Amino acid sequence: MAPPFRAHIVILLAALLASLSACSDSSPIVIGFSGQLTGKLASLGVPARNGAQLAIEIINRQGGVNGRSLQLLARDDGNTPEKALMVDRELVGAGAVAVIGHITGSQTKAVFPYFEENGIVLIAPLDGPPELTGKKDQFFQISSDQNVQAGELANYANMALNIKTVVIVTETDYADYTLPLAKTFARNFNQVGGKVLTSVTYSTKSSMDWETVIQRLIVLQPQAVLLFCPAYDAVSLIQTLNTNRLDMQVFIGSWPYSEILLRWGGPAVEGVVLALDYAEDNPNPEFIKFREAYRHRFGENPNHAAGFGYEAVLALAAALQTTKGRAEGLADALSNGRSVPGVVSKFTFNEYGDAKRNMFIITVLDGKFSTINVR
Repeated sequence: MAPPFRAHIVILLAALLASLSACSDSSPIVIGFSGQLTGKLASLGVPARNGAQLAIEIINRQGGVNGRSLQLLARDDGNTPEKALMVDRELVGAGAVAVIGHITGSQTKAVFPYFEENGIVLIAPLDGPPELTGKKDQFFQISSDQNVQAGELANYANMALNIKTVVIVTETDYADYTLPLAKTFARNFNQVGGKVLTSVTYSTKSSMDWETVIQRLIVLQPQAVLLFCPAYDAVSLIQTLNTNRLDMQVFIGSWPYSEILLRWGGPAVEGVVLALDYAEDNPNPEFIKFREAYRHRFGENPNHAAGFGYEAVLALAAALQTTKGRAEGLADALSNGRSVPGVVSKFTFNEYGDAKRNMFIITVLDGKFSTINVR
C-alpha cells in the first residue's frame, strides 16, 4: 500500500494531467443541424442551414470559441418525426453539444423528449410548437413565437388599416404549423372588434380549385384575405384574385416570405402585408454586413430562416464560451438573461428559452419587401 503522502501526489498529478488535457483540447466543437433540406419546406431549411454555416465560418476566422473551431454537421430530417429522431440521435452520437432544429413543430415535438432526457440543448431557428413555450427545459427558439406575430398582424390590420372583416385561407399539410396561427389571428382579431367571416382549408394532396375560394370571397365580400400557405400557393391565389378583379387587402403569414414570392408574384403581390421579427431592409449595420456576406457566400439574399440560423450559432457560441465548449450547463448559460447581439436585432432568452425581440410590419413595395412599422 502506498504511503498517504505519495497517494495524494498521485491523485494531484492525475488531476493536473486531466486539467491540462482539457485545456489543450484542440478538437472542433460540434454543433448539429437538423431540418428539411429537401421538399416543400427546404425554402426554410436550406437557408437556416446556410446561415448557421456562415456564422461558424466567420467565428472560426476570428479564432473560434476558447481557441477551438466550430464544426457544423447537417442532416435532412425528411419532414417526418421518425427520421427527425433518427438523425438527431446520429448528431448527438457524433459529438454534437447542441442541435439547431427543427423547421416544423411536428418534428420538434417528436424529438423533444430525447433531448430532455439526455440534457442536450435543442435550439430552433424558427418558432417551435406552442406546447414547448413557457417551460424551463432544453428547448430554445431564436424566432419569437409565431403566435405573437399572428397577434401583431391582427392588431395592425384592425387598428392601423381599419380592416373589420377577413377570410382566412390555410394549407393543412402542415397543420401543426398553420392552424395555430390561424386560430391566434382570429382570436386577436375578434378581440379588437374584427370578424373572421369564414376559414377555408385545403391540402396540396388533392387538386385545389381556387375558383371555389374566389366564389366564396365574391359572396362574403371581406375587406381582406389572410393566407397561411407556401409562397407558390400564395402567388397562385393572389393572381387569381387579380384576374377576378377582387380589390381586397391581402395578408400573409411568414411562410411565403421569400424571393419566390417576389419573383413569381411580380406586380400581383404589391401591397401584401405581414408581421415578422425579421426585415430585409433592416438598417442595422450588423445586418447589412450579414446580408452581404450571405449573398457573397451563397449567391442569393438571406431570408428570415437564414438570419435566425445565423443567430442560433451566435447564441450558442456565446454560451459555449461560458461552458468551455461543453454541453453540460449550456441551457443555463443560454437562459442567463444576457443580451445576444444578433444581426437582426438584439435579443434575449427568458428563463423558458423563448426569445424576446422586435417585430416588423412589412409590405411589398416596388418589388421589394419594405418595413412600414416596427413594434
